[in-house]
Amino acid sequence: MERSVSLDICRLILTIMVVGLHVGLLHEYNELISFLLVDGLFRISVPIFFIINGFYFYKVVENGGVRRWLFRMLGLYVVWMLFYMPFWMNVSELSGETAKDLITKIFFGYYHLWYVAGTLYAGALLYVVRKYDHFYMVVMSTTLFLIGVFIQYSGNYGVFEVLSIAKYFNYDFFHRNFLFFAFPFVSLGFLINKFTIYKELSSSAVYFFVIVGFILLMTESYFNGSNQNRVGGFDNYLSLVVVAPAVFLACLKNKIPAPKNTKFIATYCSSVYFIHVFVLFEARNYFLLNSIALFVFVLVVSAVLSVGLVGLNKKLKFIL
Repeated sequence: MERSVSLDICRLILTIMVVGLHVGLLHEYNELISFLLVDGLFRISVPIFFIINGFYFYKVVENGGVRRWLFRMLGLYVVWMLFYMPFWMNVSELSGETAKDLITKIFFGYYHLWYVAGTLYAGALLYVVRKYDHFYMVVMSTTLFLIGVFIQYSGNYGVFEVLSIAKYFNYDFFHRNFLFFAFPFVSLGFLINKFTIYKELSSSAVYFFVIVGFILLMTESYFNGSNQNRVGGFDNYLSLVVVAPAVFLACLKNKIPAPKNTKFIATYCSSVYFIHVFVLFEARNYFLLNSIALFVFVLVVSAVLSVGLVGLNKKLKFIL
């Protein structure tokens, strides 16, 4: 399959959403509207990224490049974990509790790097189960996804407060991880490519599910954002299983002519994704900006720094 320009443009939009998510866009203006964006609309970004990864992972498996892919993902993870080490490790303050936190960060990934760890582990697991009957793969992925949603809702609404394990339900790594979040969407992208589902479904059907998916997502996020009994934010929305693949398929269906290869868009998006958290933390240290100004600042500075990172990557080949 030739490169999808619309999919590259989608990556760009999703990367901007991720920046808005981490900035907490509009949080000081209206709590509910901010929730509908940050813990609602913007939450489609990572699941779609996982679907894209799974979609292209199918070709990696078919071409026998899994080992190279795994080492590349591992190298990417190690490089950026080392880059962010000053933010997540303080050796002088290590104790039993912080050591446990440290191990958790190393395994699951610091802050936004959980996405890289999730892709790596999900890809490895998918390779192991790739020859399973597709029905069992769907059942497995769906079951794991629903468990993640269950843990998220149980933690946010204190369903099991009497149980000692309940305190972990609100930890991101407990529900937003490679098993309950990344693997279901990576495997979905893998199956979409394997069975060429993007060719089987009509454009009208795909756009119908896009509309329905967004309605379900915004309804679900409004329910949680306006609920006084909720504690914490949201990652594992049930509606994501509808809207994320629908948007992905819509991108594949929407053919945009391009005079040349647009792979550079994906490369710059990766760069902005990796560096923007550093820019965000530094901006908060030196400037007092509202969320809109902070969003613009982080986006612009990250884009500028990405020019250098992309150039450096051409020589080192393991940064992006």
